[in-house]
Amino acid sequence: MKKTFRFFLLVLFGFIFTLNIFPQNYLSAVRNLYDGPNWIPPYDTGITCSPSPPGIIRDDGTYENGYRTVTNGDSTRFVHKMIMPSRPITLLAICVTWTALAPSGSLTYNLIIYDTTGPGGSPGNLITRIEGVSAPNIAIFPLHSRYRYNVIIAGLTERAYYIGVEWDNNPLLPFFISSDENGTSGGPGYKIPNTAGNFVWTSIVSEHPNFKNLGIRAEGQSLFPGIQYTYCRNGLNTPILDHSELKDSIFASVNVFCNVLDVNVRIDTVIHSWDGDLTFYLRKSNVGVKIINQVGGSGDNFIRTVLNDSASVPISSGTAPFTGSFRPSSLLQAFNGANAGGYWNLHITDTADGDTGFLKAWCVVLKTECPPLGITNTLEIPNSYRLYQNYPNPFNPSTKIKFGLPENANVKLVVYDVLGREAAVLVNEFKHANTYEIDFYGTNLSSGIYFYKLETEKFIAVRKMLLIK
Repeated sequence: MKKTFRFFLLVLFGFIFTLNIFPQNYLSAVRNLYDGPNWIPPYDTGITCSPSPPGIIRDDGTYENGYRTVTNGDSTRFVHKMIMPSRPITLLAICVTWTALAPSGSLTYNLIIYDTTGPGGSPGNLITRIEGVSAPNIAIFPLHSRYRYNVIIAGLTERAYYIGVEWDNNPLLPFFISSDENGTSGGPGYKIPNTAGNFVWTSIVSEHPNFKNLGIRAEGQSLFPGIQYTYCRNGLNTPILDHSELKDSIFASVNVFCNVLDVNVRIDTVIHSWDGDLTFYLRKSNVGVKIINQVGGSGDNFIRTVLNDSASVPISSGTAPFTGSFRPSSLLQAFNGANAGGYWNLHITDTADGDTGFLKAWCVVLKTECPPLGITNTLEIPNSYRLYQNYPNPFNPSTKIKFGLPENANVKLVVYDVLGREAAVLVNEFKHANTYEIDFYGTNLSSGIYFYKLETEKFIAVRKMLLIK
């Protein structure tokens, strides 16, 4: 027997219309998305919008209804109280589920967080507002669309917060925040249903007595002590020439609040016929460390060489091809406390004649921590795909290329010369909706005009830049 669910629409004249719909039962298909470790009961704040941990589960993973209000001059707000599992805590993602009536479409709205200092524990002070996030192609009821937004909101110290959404629903839009009416009851929910100027929070259950949970969830952790990230460059064939310097970079996509606890470097493969000619440097921003200084004499190659400050054998005491773990010529602890994210640069210099080689692969291994640093928002999701003009332009030798994604996408950002030859691949990976800025180094390129192309499944754009040496 099918169950009838009701869609409530509060219109300007105060009438409540009930729309009876017989939605399909997609419980089993949806529940698989929400398998994940629980936050310690009773601090299970909500469920994740992705199948990856850190996941938290409260209800049955389905939504039987959708809510909205009609206002005159004020935007619509819906928030849901969430108990924090520990304090202080850093939120990493906010997940929102929407549904719509035909003809549906896309919605741009704000994410909001309030404290609980209002009357009777209702929403009080606005803690943060993340403006202009996008929900493209919202499904038509009884289907629902789920959206995940990566955020960094650190230093939340209270036991509970109200997390929710805010959108301009005047004129009347066909979008509804999804609601669960069959699951386990979560924290209280509030909305602002009144007309312009009457900013009063009202309990959702007062109008929708079957309300259990809104389609709003959060993911987070109290701290990230000792999280390890490994970033590698493989498949290289970069020449190491006599009396020259090779430069290669790895971009570590760690958020800017994560500091380095420890760094290891793996020289997975360097092919060279006289190791003693070579000096290796690791550089990050204004810090540089000489990690290998002309060791191995006439020996050949570096194969699976790990540079670790804790290793008992110094690299100077090793023999080619230096397979194993060695203490670097200068300690990598010089990077401790620095921001982990961004470009890590490997420089290899050949100081003699007669022997050359190739860099084939290398990695940087970062152990990090992310201390709470106050409330911070690093999310900047544009309303549409954007490729900005690089700056500075003209440049020598480096410039910044910025692009924006309104939705998650597989992204490729490539630099070409005037003959259409590929000069550099800056990005070739899946990225979440956000705005990104990439550093491009033209050190090994000749002066002239270059083009950079951003490509996704839905968007292609090309811009021109000028390198002057």
